[in-house]
Amino acid sequence: MIEFTRPWALVGLFVPVLVVLLTALASRARSMPTATLEVWREIDARVARSARRRARVPLALWLLALAMVSTVLALAEPRSRSTELAPWRVVLDRSPSMYLGQGSERRIDVALRGVREVVGDGEVEWVTSSAGFELRARAREVPAGWLAAPRGAWSEPRWASYDEPGTLWLTDVPPESAPSRASLLTSGATPCAGLVARGVDHDIVWDGSELRREPHEAGRGPRVAIEPALLAGAIGRAALVWAQARGWNVTEAREAVDLALVLGSVADPQIRDTLCAAEGWSMPVRVKRAFDAPSEPRAVLLESDGRPLAVASSGLVELAFEELGEPQGDPTSFALFWARAFDAAALPPEGTAVAERARAGPARRVVGEAPPRALSDGELPWSALLGVCAALAATAALAVRR
Repeated sequence: MIEFTRPWALVGLFVPVLVVLLTALASRARSMPTATLEVWREIDARVARSARRRARVPLALWLLALAMVSTVLALAEPRSRSTELAPWRVVLDRSPSMYLGQGSERRIDVALRGVREVVGDGEVEWVTSSAGFELRARAREVPAGWLAAPRGAWSEPRWASYDEPGTLWLTDVPPESAPSRASLLTSGATPCAGLVARGVDHDIVWDGSELRREPHEAGRGPRVAIEPALLAGAIGRAALVWAQARGWNVTEAREAVDLALVLGSVADPQIRDTLCAAEGWSMPVRVKRAFDAPSEPRAVLLESDGRPLAVASSGLVELAFEELGEPQGDPTSFALFWARAFDAAALPPEGTAVAERARAGPARRVVGEAPPRALSDGELPWSALLGVCAALAATAALAVRR
């Protein structure tokens, strides 16, 4: 089965057809007025033979028309489709409200329970996204790591960018903009009271109508984990000063911390010395590490030759340095740079915002368009073949013309 990526380009097929028709019409014999019937009879046979010869479209023009048709078809980008349907794509909302309670379960669990009723039994392409960051996985079941609330607060996916056939939106409350082609499955939601934010010595709790301040046992406080290898370097010292200024506790263990400062986790065999720099300061470093594929939205803090040297995500700052030199330039700029990076990466206080807790809406299931047919394996390069055909036909037309 052949389809076209740009079917509108097929309009160009009218051009070679029009050229051939106009050439054929221009080649027809013109009418010849005669004064007497005898003269007409004398030349009738000769004119008819000449008209038949001139009415033929030249071979060179046919070859040129073939070249034009091949070019138009190549521009339309034909491709093969198999008889099998493409897998369903399920877009999962991982915003905070999805991890709130819905009866005896969580909303995300209720929504996932109805997926098979829409997509059937086959493999699924799972998608989750937040503010431009996107994760994909191909499996029958949702990735196990997605069942736990992500670090930090994710936003809902940009639903409009996933409004396509064979796509299922999975959320708790129907979005403001309903899908036109995609399917929709919602768990439903009722207002859920609970923790909004946790401070050093008190909690902010929403009881369903108003916020309350409730004291709790002091001493929990925010904590930052700094890898021991970094404590002797300038960045580790900056992290210690930052933590002391904010009253955070410093630890080496990464469990249950609000911010972790660590080295990259994947060894890179290419050791190289380079210079990392930001506004007002620079620092020589030796790079021997890389980063795992991100599972959270992350920002690049420092890079060299297009390679990230320091990245930050929710509750985590990773460095690719094996050895660090002393910073050069303005020490104040160096301290401010890392203080801002730590502030931006630190996890927000534990809890779920009132706006998320107050969300409400019915459970819904809307089945949209089914998936299109999948692309065939080993697909022929139709556009390239048609381009070669156009070039050969144009060359043959020039040869015949000469």
